[in-house]
Amino acid sequence: MFACDQPVILPHVSRQKCTCMDCNAMCPKINNTKIRIIPKINSTLIEKIKLHLSNLHRITIITIGVYILFVIAFISSNILLSIWTWTSKKKNSLMQSKKRFSFEVFN
Repeated sequence: MFACDQPVILPHVSRQKCTCMDCNAMCPKINNTKIRIIPKINSTLIEKIKLHLSNLHRITIITIGVYILFVIAFISSNILLSIWTWTSKKKNSLMQSKKRFSFEVFN
């Protein structure tokens, strides 16, 4: 037996080492160390927010932005719907009272 990261050398067969798809030992090692910037002690709030946003992935920032837009749209549509319902009920009650008043006057 030969390890997958070693070439096969036999009298009747000669092959190269395996590729990364076949052998994990052949895959390049990725350095997962993140460079973190240490905030200054006297930094302003805006600088601290920029620092935290720079450490996030772009997709995270986009997702947060879309979520905030959705919440704003949802709340504003509910407010507009409530105002519209309130005004239509108010108009209906005024129309009913006018009809009642005109009915009483003419009878």
